[in-house]
Amino acid sequence: GTYITATISNSSVSLSNETIFNESSENITSDISTLYDPDSDKVVIFYTNNNKLCSKVGSIVSNNLVFNSQIESLINRADTITSYYDTVNNKIILSYIDLSTNYTNSVIISTSFLQTRTLVFP
Repeated sequence: GTYITATISNSSVSLSNETIFNESSENITSDISTLYDPDSDKVVIFYTNNNKLCSKVGSIVSNNLVFNSQIESLINRADTITSYYDTVNNKIILSYIDLSTNYTNSVIISTSFLQTRTLVFP
């Protein structure tokens, strides 16, 4: 997967070059969801790698994103990932279709993901 950062200054926007956020050995599908957490000033990318739900947390450093290593969840065969950061309750809301349970829609609400780096069901 790749990303582009934008810097806004006065009334102009400048874009960075396209940058790769994953290692070449990872098999990332096109099903990617991102969110920005303004409380911690972090970006989270959720994606599937060989059908397993994974993520990377990015920190903003000098107008660039620096990502940690891949975080694998225990969720296998995820699809149609959607993520949102609830600024009122300071929670990450992640929904996906679980292909291992006959295409069940599932939702994770996490208050500690950015601290623990794990997705845990409440």
